Amino acid sequence: MSTIAAVSMLAACSPDREDGAAAAMPAGTGANGAPVDAAPPQQKVLDSLVGSQWRLIELAGAEVAEDSNADLVFYEPGRLAGNGSVNRFNGGISVRDGALEVSPLASTMMAGPPDAMEREQQYLAALQVAAALVVSQDDVLTITLRDREHPLKFRRISQPVQ
Repeated sequence: MSTIAAVSMLAACSPDREDGAAAAMPAGTGANGAPVDAAPPQQKVLDSLVGSQWRLIELAGAEVAEDSNADLVFYEPGRLAGNGSVNRFNGGISVRDGALEVSPLASTMMAGPPDAMEREQQYLAALQVAAALVVSQDDVLTITLRDREHPLKFRRISQPVQ
């Protein structure tokens, strides 16, 4: 390598400031100065759901009956609630290391028909292992689950409050 080439390479790698410190990039910009989105993709999706309500339409790969009361509401940032089929529930939801995380859910403890109670138990157990969420263009919310073959699927029943 020639001396001129080596000097050129060193100059290209040197700090931008005379005092030897690297030049600071403005907040929200990457190394090349291009804008960088600060919120990870899952956080953006989660944030967009605040104020919306969804009806459970698929559980464990099977369609859920139209008359089921099972739903999911993102009522404020970091919080969710809903009807499991018989009982009401609520808890926290966040994104940690790029993955969705649902805190332990609190629930009322009413009894109901055996099939509704079984559906509720499956639904709440599935929410606890939520891994990621996606909203399709046709307003279907899909929540993929850790260690489960079939995701939870919901149909939007109310829009976020602006």
